[in-house]
Amino acid sequence: MDGVEKISTEKESAGEEVTKRKNEEKEVFQFYQENFGVMSPFVMESLSCWVDDVGELLVMEAMKRALERNKASLGTVKSILLAWEKKGIRSMNAVREDDIEFRNKKQRRNYHYFTRGRCEVVPDWFKEQKGKNRRVEDRNKGMEVDPEEVEATRLKIKKLKEELGYV
Repeated sequence: MDGVEKISTEKESAGEEVTKRKNEEKEVFQFYQENFGVMSPFVMESLSCWVDDVGELLVMEAMKRALERNKASLGTVKSILLAWEKKGIRSMNAVREDDIEFRNKKQRRNYHYFTRGRCEVVPDWFKEQKGKNRRVEDRNKGMEVDPEEVEATRLKIKKLKEELGYV
């Protein structure tokens, strides 16, 4: 292959790549306009950069997720894409794996929550007070009262009241 053919082949493949990228961008732009609203030049440039960086599939997925959350804004799309970028997610397979990992973590968290059940926090002073009350009750259990003695005491009190003029 001579130099002229090689250059023309490279130009053709570069042209095909540009055409492919333009088609991808067109689909992203069309989806944005149909679901998010009118697209400004700033939004167009931003989406174009994201398509170049991560690809059409991830940008489309981020837009779909933003819509699922009822947050149809470029900011939400960008935050999803930035989160994926931070995690090193560069493909749809990685997105799916991340979703599965998230669900598994959530299930493990919920599992531990329900197995422990409720735990009531009781202050120390309450426990001490409760212990004192039990001791008093235990002491009173051993005391038996004679009904005749109770009656005699009642009569003495009545007699004293009469003498003092309370009755």
